[in-house]
Amino acid sequence: KNSELYTAIEKETQIRTHLSRYLSKDVVEGVLDGTISLQLGGEKKRGTILFCDIVGFTSMAENLSATEVVQKLNRYYSVVTGIVTKNKGTLHKFAGDMVMAFWNVMLPDETAEENAIRTGLELQVSVFLFDFDLESEGQRPIFLGIGCNTGEFAGGNIGGSDRMEYTIIGDNVNLAQRIEALACRWQVLVSAETIAPVKNRCLSIKMPSVTVKGRTQPIDVYSVRGIALDDNSILLSIPVFIMSPDGQVNGGGLLTAYKVQAGLPELHLCTVFTLPSWGKLIIQFDLPELSRALRVQGNVFESIRVSHDGGALHSKIILTGLSGDPEALEFFSPGSCLVSRKNWTDMKRH
Repeated sequence: KNSELYTAIEKETQIRTHLSRYLSKDVVEGVLDGTISLQLGGEKKRGTILFCDIVGFTSMAENLSATEVVQKLNRYYSVVTGIVTKNKGTLHKFAGDMVMAFWNVMLPDETAEENAIRTGLELQVSVFLFDFDLESEGQRPIFLGIGCNTGEFAGGNIGGSDRMEYTIIGDNVNLAQRIEALACRWQVLVSAETIAPVKNRCLSIKMPSVTVKGRTQPIDVYSVRGIALDDNSILLSIPVFIMSPDGQVNGGGLLTAYKVQAGLPELHLCTVFTLPSWGKLIIQFDLPELSRALRVQGNVFESIRVSHDGGALHSKIILTGLSGDPEALEFFSPGSCLVSRKNWTDMKRH
């Protein structure tokens, strides 16, 4: 009997594992333990939805074979799935280059908005590092646009008795996708409803109100560039130009973290370039939301060459002794919010 029990458990484990490769793990567990009904129909839910796609994917795909497109997407999806799952999200579907995930739908999540925003920022940082690998292989990098919204919608099974799918439907789901469609590369755009519970922890830019398809009234949108974490560090996703002490641009990079160590603030920067032995660096924000160039300079406390998950080498730099534009320095405070004066037409997806 023990052998039969072991065999049964092993078989059930294999079934769960195999099904989770085709369906969200939350859906599989819910169906198997009975918490998700197998009856057609839905119920009202309130949660946070995230849409993410590759900016300019269509033109990129035109220059690749079908096999190359699938290989590139699979590598990209492997980055996405781990981050969504780690942040308690349900990965709902892949559709071409689009990814859809949601929070507080399959499982209760009192911090759904925070988890979705953190997911968006971590995706931007991880894909920035993933691009180092692509470029080292002679491939074009990919860039993400991400949008989030929070609200009520219907969640349940749709389809027929022989084939059904758990999904979420409603105006707030559509709005999340409309917001994502506004995003440029490296942007995480969120609705006012999504940022509201965590605005005092975010580094954000208030965008001009905008009218989107399906809405008669303009909506408020925020570009989130950072969020304070429980360890008091700040997760960042701020693209920058890296400049020498004499003001010459020497490449680009991404600010990934702001920390205070022994009472002293420091910025963490990643770049593919090997920088000369400068004692100081100037970094200029490369943000399409802002019409003015904000700069910060700092002393190079540490500069090492590392690889991400065994991939291409890149430089990881820590800057201390920070100075520069007061507006830029103040932006690294949780709850800071700049205001964009640019028109949406001037912030094209690039």
